[in-house]
Amino acid sequence: MQVSKLKFSKQELDVLQDSNFFLVKHQATRGLQNLFGELCQSLEAVEKNDPTPISGLNEKSGKIFRGENYRLLPYVVLDYPRYFSKDSIFAFRSMFWWGNGFSFTLHLQGKAFHELCSTIEHNLKLLVNLGVFVCVNKESPWEYHYAEENYQPLEEWLKKNESVNLKQKEFVKFSRRLDLENYSQVTEFGTETWLLFKKLCS
Repeated sequence: MQVSKLKFSKQELDVLQDSNFFLVKHQATRGLQNLFGELCQSLEAVEKNDPTPISGLNEKSGKIFRGENYRLLPYVVLDYPRYFSKDSIFAFRSMFWWGNGFSFTLHLQGKAFHELCSTIEHNLKLLVNLGVFVCVNKESPWEYHYAEENYQPLEEWLKKNESVNLKQKEFVKFSRRLDLENYSQVTEFGTETWLLFKKLCS
């Protein structure tokens, strides 16, 4: 009988024996989905009462989903408002990333981006000193961590780019973050952030 040479550390063995963790994780994940459900209702109310909605958005269909492997960690996402097609993306993505808190991100790409590019350039300074980050990652629009190679504070980015020219980009993303300890503010903060980003595009 062959014995494996693999050895688990004590920490790994402790985790492998802890079935209670997954029960708690399941409950916590349901709580996060409920939080995003409340946020979605708030955003739907904003859009329903707006006399000048942004055209082309799928305003009636918020999508909440979860996964287990964004940079090896679980996550929960709400996409609303949203529009995804092969040649155009306009999405407001609210995300909880395990151990890293919440992010609220406007993602524009393709046709939607090019149609709004000049408006965004003109309105960009409206977001100064409001805790907004701009994506500087040129390789992938699907990164959400706040390391300096992915996001920079808007004020810092503007200092380096006094002559703003977004037209050269393939996509643009703006984001704000909220610590987990402030989870009770998700609806208020997320709605406020959407209204800020909506003003950016108007």
